This record gives sequence, C-alpha cells and structure tokens, in this order.
Amino acid sequence: MSTVIEKSELVKWLSDVLPKDAILYRDEDLRTYECDGLTVYRGMPLAVVFPHTTEEVSEVVKLLHKHEIPFIPRGAGTG
Repeated sequence: MSTVIEKSELVKWLSDVLPKDAILYRDEDLRTYECDGLTVYRGMPLAVVFPHTTEEVSEVVKLLHKHEIPFIPRGAGTG
C-alpha cells in the first residue's frame, strides 16, 4: 500500500539525494511523461528524475521504498 504524499514533500526528499537540475516537478514539464508509447493509458507523475550516477539511482530507489512510493522506470519512451 502506498503512502499519500504531497508533491512538495516528495520534491524536498528528492532534492536531498539529487541535484536540483535532475528533478522535474512542474506540470508543464511533466506532460511529456504522462504516457509512454501507448497513449491510451495516461497518468501524471508527481515528479520525474534523471539520476546521473548509479549511486543516485540507488538513493532514489531507497527513498521511494522507505516512503512506500511506487515508481515506474522509463526507458526510451516507446512502450
């Protein structure tokens, strides 16, 4: 079961483990990520992150797990 959180709270937590330029959270920036190659299924994410290192990926996954926040890894966006 996932925890309901505010976007601002999530962004703060992510900012603790990632550089600011690696986090997208404004609605206009997230539109591109509301669906993948299959546009029938849409869902606006609270945030999108672009970790630069393996350590950053690990820290993000640990943070999300700790707060029971589900995530979807995205590849090239082709479905």
